Amino acid sequence: MFRSPTCAAPLAAALLLSSGLALAHEAGLSTALVEVRADVVEATLEIDDAALRGATLDASALGVEIDGRAGRVLGVEPLAGRPGHSAVRLRFSRPAGSRLRVTSRILSALPFGHKQLLRVRRDGSPASADRLLSAGAASVELELSGGF
Repeated sequence: MFRSPTCAAPLAAALLLSSGLALAHEAGLSTALVEVRADVVEATLEIDDAALRGATLDASALGVEIDGRAGRVLGVEPLAGRPGHSAVRLRFSRPAGSRLRVTSRILSALPFGHKQLLRVRRDGSPASADRLLSAGAASVELELSGGF
C-alpha cells in the first residue's frame, strides 16, 4: 500500500498508459500507399502477418474507382516487407474522371480495431492526402483535381 499520494499517482498513470499502449498495439496498424498517375493507379500495402490470420494479401485487398468506374487489376506483385509483415504492390487501370474512391476490403478480415493508414499521392508529388481507415470506415473519396 502506498502511503504517499505523490508515489501512487505516477504509478497509476504509468499503469493506465501501459495498458492503453498494449491495446493500441494489439489492434494493429497497416499501411497502404496509393499513387495516382495519368494512366495507372499503383497501391502498395503492408500488413502484419499476425493480423492477416490466414487471409490472403492479393488484388481483392483493395478497390479503386474513379467516378464510379472500377480500375481493372493490371498486376499483383508480392514484395519483401519488414520482418513479420506481408506486402504487395497492386496495379490498376486508371479510368478517366476526377473523383477517386479507395476501399480497403482487407480490413473486414483483420482483427477488431485494426486501422490502416492510407496515403494517396498524385504523380510522384510529395504532397499527399492521409486518412486513417477502419472496418467501419474502410473507404475514402478524394477529388483528383484538388491540390493534395
